[in-house]
Amino acid sequence: GDRVNSFIFWHLDKNGEWEEVGSYANNEYKKEKEEWEIAWPGGAKAAPLAEPKCGFEGEKCDSTLTIAIGATAGAVILLVSGLAVMIFMYRKVRYEASLA
Repeated sequence: GDRVNSFIFWHLDKNGEWEEVGSYANNEYKKEKEEWEIAWPGGAKAAPLAEPKCGFEGEKCDSTLTIAIGATAGAVILLVSGLAVMIFMYRKVRYEASLA
């Protein structure tokens, strides 16, 4: 036989009670209630976005600035670490030379 879609649409009101607001059966939509206020998660006044602002994989946002900042920060950390090692080695050599 053929599959017949049948759905019932429920709404959670402000009191925490479920109520039927519509149904879909045999390719026909029927409203049980014309007006109701949707209680969105977190008390939001509108539906959440269907897709994140930058896309699910970040493909809709330009990330070159983020990459440049990360590369610059990495280079600065390497330079400061190298400078600290060089200062430590210089002081050690100078100390050993003063003992001789």
